[in-house]
Amino acid sequence: MFKRLIQRIVSEEIDRRAADIPKPISPPQGYNPLEVIRGGMYHWVYAPVNNAFAWIQLRTSNATQLEACGAVTLIESLHHTKDATPEEMLDMRNNMEAICKITMNNPTFDEFVNMTTGTDIVHSKMRLELERIKSIDCTGMSATEKDIIDTKVREIELHLAFLLPENTFDFIVKWALGVDVSDIKKVSHDKLLEAAILAKRNGNAPHDNMSGCFTDRDPSDLDKASWNAYDAMMEDQRIAKGIR
Repeated sequence: MFKRLIQRIVSEEIDRRAADIPKPISPPQGYNPLEVIRGGMYHWVYAPVNNAFAWIQLRTSNATQLEACGAVTLIESLHHTKDATPEEMLDMRNNMEAICKITMNNPTFDEFVNMTTGTDIVHSKMRLELERIKSIDCTGMSATEKDIIDTKVREIELHLAFLLPENTFDFIVKWALGVDVSDIKKVSHDKLLEAAILAKRNGNAPHDNMSGCFTDRDPSDLDKASWNAYDAMMEDQRIAKGIR
């Protein structure tokens, strides 16, 4: 009987929170603060936590607050993390963890960690895997084989250096940066290059030549990526013509 009572209370609470979630709205075109695009400051979201889901209230931060967490270039984080060194990845992860801390409101980041620390099955398995790999006898291995093991050790240690489950961490960072509501995720290399070419022709900035729904922190990312694409194109043309 007591178990059914708890289930009913939990079910009612979930229904109440679901009812409080703002209905989807048509996002405004142009470059706007995330709070304007989302239609509010606080939102209950159904976030992944390892193999389950949980309701977490997230706070919409403004561009200044996000920038204070460190440089997290959204375009690069979406497309170029595979080229990052372990040190660059660690810096990026530290910045992203800072974003999680200002975004998680109920429970807070610390409250969530206190609830999951010591009971996270995924992290426990990763620690066991790390111990197993470190115990491997590398005697007689080639340099390539040793590098593979060292890389795997660094990857696991990087994951264990942060306390949120990996899918929770990834979900909250992308939500905080507006990946789900900004059209920046649709921007291709060709669009970036086209925007830079138009900027050269029109005497404006590349982001001025892109239409869609973007956050107010996207212009600098778009401009940087566009000019990088343009410079790469010009360099390729110089090489093709034999110009040094």
